[in-house]
Amino acid sequence: MKPLILLFAALLSLFISCTPQASRQETESFVFNGNGHYFSGSYIFSDQESMHTVVMLLPDSLFLLLKRVNDETQWQANAGNWQFKNEQLLLDGGNESRLLSRWSGRQLEVLNNAGESILKEKKFLLSEISSDSAARLSFEITGAYRWFADAASLSFCEATKTIPVLMTEANIEAERAYLLHRENTGRDKLFMQVDARLSRNDQSESSLKAALTIQKVKQTFPEMECY
Repeated sequence: MKPLILLFAALLSLFISCTPQASRQETESFVFNGNGHYFSGSYIFSDQESMHTVVMLLPDSLFLLLKRVNDETQWQANAGNWQFKNEQLLLDGGNESRLLSRWSGRQLEVLNNAGESILKEKKFLLSEISSDSAARLSFEITGAYRWFADAASLSFCEATKTIPVLMTEANIEAERAYLLHRENTGRDKLFMQVDARLSRNDQSESSLKAALTIQKVKQTFPEMECY
């Protein structure tokens, strides 16, 4: 009897350890990839209406959500925090950027607010793309620029994490605008709208191995604050 009891206990332990552990590995795998996970896809509503979407999931809950509507060529990006909730991936960037999806393998299925497929006869699927493909995308984004200890970063009202900004000629322009703003107002951040790309940042000592490369400072907002 005792060997049977021990065998049953071993099998039960194996079942318990394997089942939830696979789920945890699936949901936590985003955290362990310092370069991030990237997904892209389009949904064609009609001959005149379409939605193009790119999801950039970065470690420590930060995401960038890029969108283009119809035949627009400029990607518009917003940032926020991602989390797994009830086995669904929630991207929460406030009213400007909110997306609920179901992750399965190398795809994200975009869901409606009720957690259901947008249209049952045709799913809105985003397929995983490489970090190199994601790095080729130029997008417009607004954030709070800071310069501290010879390092620049951009933060966002709807995200708890910041992202480093690499040193480029355009970043020098952003730095000058920030330093002038700080001298005139005493504020430690300057909101600005920039054209940027996501770049690899293997030199980073943190788990985040990505950074923004500013290509152009389009405009600054000296009075802007987060509310």
